[in-house]
Amino acid sequence: MIITTPNANSLSHQRYGVYWRGLEPPRHIQIFTPNSLSSIIVRAGFSNKIVDTLSTGSAGIYKVSALASRKKTFIMRLLLTIESIFLELLEQYRNNGDNGQDILIIATKE
Repeated sequence: MIITTPNANSLSHQRYGVYWRGLEPPRHIQIFTPNSLSSIIVRAGFSNKIVDTLSTGSAGIYKVSALASRKKTFIMRLLLTIESIFLELLEQYRNNGDNGQDILIIATKE
């Protein structure tokens, strides 16, 4: 089984709170952390082979989240584009396996 889902521990969720694009109600009924999702998978009888987080493409999530939380002038959009690219790079640099934009779990069941 391969799962990817937004990460409640992501840097963008910490930064934008209720404006974070990963919440996406009603599409995401529950948002997980890597530990909480891993625990559920194990209780369902799977063995986790990989539990990690991904930051690829998170600049877009940063930008949409920021636009939702601020005024949308041309200058603001330009600054937010620059800021979002910087934040994605920061997220990739600081990723300790727990704070990337999305959770990735690969698990097997014997």
